[in-house]
Amino acid sequence: MNIGDGPNFSVAFPRARGAHAADDRPPIARAGSKSVRSAPKCSGSIGCGDEASLSCAVYALPQAPIFRLVAAVFTCCVLATGVNPTNGTQAREAPRSASSGSAPHEEQLAGAIEEIWKKSQILRPEPSTDTTPVSAKVGNVTYSIPREYISNLHLNFPVLKVTYPGFKPLTEETRGCFDPKLQASFACTTLELNLRLSLPNKPRFENEMKLISPEQKRAPRHSTDGYDVYDLGPENARIEIYRSEGEDVFFTCNLFDNHGTRDAVCDDAVSLADGNAVQFFFSLKQIGELRSFETGIRQLMSQFTTGGSK
Repeated sequence: MNIGDGPNFSVAFPRARGAHAADDRPPIARAGSKSVRSAPKCSGSIGCGDEASLSCAVYALPQAPIFRLVAAVFTCCVLATGVNPTNGTQAREAPRSASSGSAPHEEQLAGAIEEIWKKSQILRPEPSTDTTPVSAKVGNVTYSIPREYISNLHLNFPVLKVTYPGFKPLTEETRGCFDPKLQASFACTTLELNLRLSLPNKPRFENEMKLISPEQKRAPRHSTDGYDVYDLGPENARIEIYRSEGEDVFFTCNLFDNHGTRDAVCDDAVSLADGNAVQFFFSLKQIGELRSFETGIRQLMSQFTTGGSK
């Protein structure tokens, strides 16, 4: 399933002449089931290229997920015109009258909507154990990422969530690592990886250094982990800038008081071999793990690249 390559069609639902009143609309039968339930009707035109007129039964109530509405509209287009709006191919012979109200037609419509709705759940912004590959293109690079790695989808920029150590996706075996209350007992945590366009470290670091005093530039502090450290801002709103030019590592940490303990939210962007980057956040106490984070992220993302890498 592709992200960002959805059906190219529009929908308008003006009230059609002679449309049934809400109280006399026929029930719709769920495909493969003997149960029958009522569903609202959408009477009007559906813009599938030829403005086909259609009176159809749709599951999508206003409070229903948008995925069900999209599935319903897609199915209506196919049943009204016989044409798949995503690629223009002939899906099936269009029925002479889509508003006949016949039981076989309504059952077919119900089944098609239900099937497409189920498939659309792969795009829900929530963790999943589904292993179906999801295709995403970031810049010139195409990735094929199993759904179990993805926790959210921001347009064409998927957000991955993995265990550390291990860089494993959500499974029944790793579920404890994804629960903050159980992470300590499982001796693991998670990292949220934001795949995005390239963020070269050198120009980002040089831009930050414009705010640093000449004295600090000449003599930065040195951390126990081997980074040059520069202080930006007052003590009660301090940002620490970390740099290792030889390793091309650059990240910042926003300090705060964590119930009397010095802590920080640190921000890093790992440059990938394909020219893109992965941004992620970590705590002050995890700075010593940063090199392992970056190595593991690069190895993980290299498995998902399918084309267009630089």
